Amino acid sequence: MPIDSFLDQLSQDETLQDKARTATTAQDIATIAQAAGFVITAGDVIAFFASQLLNGDAAVVEKRFDSLGWDIGELLWALKTWR
Repeated sequence: MPIDSFLDQLSQDETLQDKARTATTAQDIATIAQAAGFVITAGDVIAFFASQLLNGDAAVVEKRFDSLGWDIGELLWALKTWR
């Protein structure tokens, strides 16, 4: 899977890590990955992130969710408007 390969390279490449630190959108991440030679779209980034967030038992999923430091007001607004 291209995202797994990208993450492997990201963990070893400090220049790529510096670029990734400036990313604020899924498209930013996809653009960085594409510049490094990976075929990844913003949708791929989002789908992979969501699958990793949900992959695990309830305690693991809760810990992953809480570790992201969501702004609860923004999260609640998103949940309200997505319905």
